[in-house]
Amino acid sequence: MARQFRFRLESVLDLRQRESRDAQAALAGALADLQARENDLAERRRYRDELLRSAGTGGTSVAELEARWYHARCVDAEISRIEDECGRLREIELRRRGELRDAMQKSRSLERLRERRFEQHRDDERRSEQIIMDEIAGRTGAAERRGRREA
Repeated sequence: MARQFRFRLESVLDLRQRESRDAQAALAGALADLQARENDLAERRRYRDELLRSAGTGGTSVAELEARWYHARCVDAEISRIEDECGRLREIELRRRGELRDAMQKSRSLERLRERRFEQHRDDERRSEQIIMDEIAGRTGAAERRGRREA
């Protein structure tokens, strides 16, 4: 007898939840990209440090020292480029975090609305059942009173 609960905005809620999942995936991708570039940066820094340490060993010609110095400058330029790219990726990460926060907030607000509507539906169903039960009890009581009067 109870009516089934139907949330009219269910399709909108599904859309919001899908947007939230997509935003999570985008953030995960941004974090993976940032982590990969930071790993590259750390590797390049280790390489440069090793290059500079090995430059101090004796028995090398001026040409070799000069070549190492130029090579170290190229590695420094690459490190600088990777640092700039990491900064850009951090900005993307922050933007993705904001998008995820907004998407989750929209989804949560619709979920709360759905829960309130469900509670309201359940309360309405309980009230209507109680009215029916009271009516049945009233009819049964009236029939019993009539039965006692006739007897």
